[in-house]
Amino acid sequence: MPEVVSPAPAIDDGLPGRLAPSRPALSYNLAFLASLVLAGLFTQLLARRLTASRWGSLCAGVAAVAAPYRFGLSDRLELQGIGWLALALWLLLRFLERPGLGRSLVLGLGLAAASLSSVATGVLTLGSCLVLGAFKLFR
Repeated sequence: MPEVVSPAPAIDDGLPGRLAPSRPALSYNLAFLASLVLAGLFTQLLARRLTASRWGSLCAGVAAVAAPYRFGLSDRLELQGIGWLALALWLLLRFLERPGLGRSLVLGLGLAAASLSSVATGVLTLGSCLVLGAFKLFR
C-alpha cells in the first residue's frame, strides 16, 4: 500500500514538535502558553519604557495577553509570535538611547526571532522598527 503524504506541515516540523514529540497536543499547548507569557512580558517591558508607569505597563501586558485576536487565531501558532514585535521595539529604544555593538547585536536577534516566528510578523516588526527609529532620530 502506498504511503499517504499530507500536504500540510506536521506540528513536529518546528520547536513545538521538539518539546514533546510523542504528544503533539501537549507540544502545541506548551508553545501557545509560552507565546502568551512572552507577549505579556515583552509588552509590559515596552510600555514601562514608554510610560514609566508600573500599573499602566501591567495593564498593557494583560491587554496583550487577553487580546481577542489571539484567541480568534489560536489555531495559527505562527501568528501568536506577535510578542516579538514588542521585544524588538523595546530593544530598539534601548539601542537608540545608548548605541553600541552589543545592543545592536541583541536588536538583530530580536528582529531575527520575529522573522522566525512568521514572515508576516517579521515584516511587521521590521516596518515598525523603521518607523519608530525614524521618528526618534528625526524628531
